[in-house]
Amino acid sequence: MPAPTDVWDGLRVRTDPAPEASGATPPSELRAKASPAPVALPPLWAYGQQKAVRLDLSAAYAEFTRPGAFRATWSHPAFAAPASAALRVVEPGARIRTNFGEIDIEFHPEDAPRTVINFISLARKKFYDGLSFHRIIPGFMMQGGCPKGDGTGDAGYKIKAEFNARKHTAGTVSMARAQDPDSAGSQFFICFGTASHLDGQYTAFAQVVRGMDVVRKIEGVGSAPLGRPMERVVMESVTLLESLPGPK
Repeated sequence: MPAPTDVWDGLRVRTDPAPEASGATPPSELRAKASPAPVALPPLWAYGQQKAVRLDLSAAYAEFTRPGAFRATWSHPAFAAPASAALRVVEPGARIRTNFGEIDIEFHPEDAPRTVINFISLARKKFYDGLSFHRIIPGFMMQGGCPKGDGTGDAGYKIKAEFNARKHTAGTVSMARAQDPDSAGSQFFICFGTASHLDGQYTAFAQVVRGMDVVRKIEGVGSAPLGRPMERVVMESVTLLESLPGPK
């Protein structure tokens, strides 16, 4: 049998539910919703030449248009064993419900994948629910996500920085950190305006797409020295969104 020359020919994708998930169904193989355009293997691929190949799985599988966990396996006669990778389609954003109103943010996993996954994980655990925006500096930003409420707490671990090309402008959501670039954990901030001095120094991972009026209300609370808000601003809940509403 001749070796496949189209990348799609060797690809198999199945669902990959977490073993501990309640009521999880057994893995099942996905069927392509349409015949995807052929993607040729680069010359000498099977003999060790490393070349990147991009596949748009959402164009081939309807399941990739909504959150879920999957496993992709690619095989070729030239390899002794197939290559396998875990894939995850994440929610596009989250809703931060505060005592001043709701703020919807859109994630940017293409720029900060680990940071987005970390935020999603904390939101699923209800980590943020009931925490405050403990630091507000009008004209600059509002910061929250500290379990101690004073900027010294975190989730019990640190994550590596994912500095990227995104600019810190009004509505940018970015990770707070100490002097160590890899010291972010759970605390994040939302910019009130342009803060170009933070570009490339802090991990921007999301953007406010709805509720900027709420952000402005919170900015108007004002603050005492060191950014302590004059009125308590609480994250009543942080929930993940499977689709993003239009701007408000």
